[in-house]
Parts: sequence; structure tokens; C-alpha cells
Amino acid sequence: MASTPLVVDLDGTLVHTDMLHESALRVLRDRPANVLRIPFWLSKGKAVLKERLAALVSINPACLPYNAELLEWLRLQKAAGRRLILCTASDRSVAEAIAEHLTIFDEVLASDGVTNLAGHRKARSLCERFGEGGFDYVGNSHADVAVWRCARKAIVVNAASGLARAAGTCCTIERVFPTEPQRLTVWPRVLRMHQWLKNILLFVPAFAAHELDRLAVWQSLFVAFLAFRDCFKKTAQRA
Repeated sequence: MASTPLVVDLDGTLVHTDMLHESALRVLRDRPANVLRIPFWLSKGKAVLKERLAALVSINPACLPYNAELLEWLRLQKAAGRRLILCTASDRSVAEAIAEHLTIFDEVLASDGVTNLAGHRKARSLCERFGEGGFDYVGNSHADVAVWRCARKAIVVNAASGLARAAGTCCTIERVFPTEPQRLTVWPRVLRMHQWLKNILLFVPAFAAHELDRLAVWQSLFVAFLAFRDCFKKTAQRA
């Protein structure tokens, strides 16, 4: 039914990652001193933690590992005239950047530094916005069961059969996107091995300067080798 809004979860659903983890790892890499502040922020609530981490780093939406099959289906739904809402427990700044990149979402609902929009809070917010049974929901975790109880239909993504059964007891299942098999060929793409060859160029200046016998040089090169990353426009095109 094209008139029924389609609400889409982000972490583990639209993307094969968790944006809180992505932000924390980016802070660890780029601003390691701030890692010591994470327990203090967390003591104030997950919404505060997500907001503070998001403010410290910049994540390029084009580089995220999107669920390609789901994304293609969402684009078809959008082309058919359906209203798409990105609804996530991730921080609003992160969610809005992703929505702007993908250009398929009509609205963004997300954590705002005060409310952590997950589980029952997400369900309550969607019921207030669309009414009970007034939306379909795309999710992937047991936390989404609370939302499916209030939804018209469920779209289950990357979930075990037990979760699909749980969703089926809450509402009608429209579609199931199965978990992608983890083949050995996936790991080179995840680790981006093809980029490592270019990173070897970092060693050339030290070799030319005959500095490879110094421990401090090797330490710096090792850190740079792991941290030196770039993202191509082709990644955005594939997304």
C-alpha cells in the first residue's frame, strides 16, 4: 500500500554496521584523548554519548557498507510513490548526513542528545507520529519487536529465523531479507586489501632516507599504514 509510510531502521539494517561503534572507533583513531571521556558521557545516557561522539568526528556516508539489496528495494518503493522515513537510535546529525547522501528519505527521526530513540521509545514516537498500525517497519534486531507490535507490516532484515518468527507474531511480514553468507571473499573487501598496496608507498621516503634502521620510524610508519585511508567516488556510486 503506497500510502502507508515505510519506516527504516539504520544500524544493522540499512547499513552493515553500527554508527555508535563507527563513531567511537573514529574518535579512538583521530582523537584518542577523548576516549577517556566516554564513560562520563555514557553516565549521562546513551543519547548524550552518541551526540558527543558525533560532534567529534566526521563520517563520510559514501563510505558506509550499505545493504545493497535492501537499498535497491527501498528505491523501488520510493519510485512507486511511497513515503520513506529513516528512524534510528543513532544521533540525528549522523542520520541526516546519511539521508542527504541517499536522497530517498522524506523524513528523519533520530536520537537528539536527550532521547535515545530505540526500542519502546521508538515505538511510542512512531505511534504518536503515524498512529498504531499506521506504518510499516524495516528492522533487524530484538529491540525492533516493540516497534513491530505497533506496525502494520514488518520487513525483517539480516535476522535469524527466531526473530522473523517473533516479528510474525506481532504483525504481517511483508518481506524477509536474509542474512548474507559470510564467505572468505568478503574479508578482503572489508579489510580493503587493495588499498594496502598504496599504503606501502609510505615506506618509500624512509627507505630513500636510509631511516629504516630506526625503531621510532617503524612505529610511525606502522601507525600511518593502519590509519592512512581514502575513499573514492566509486564507493558512493556503488552505494
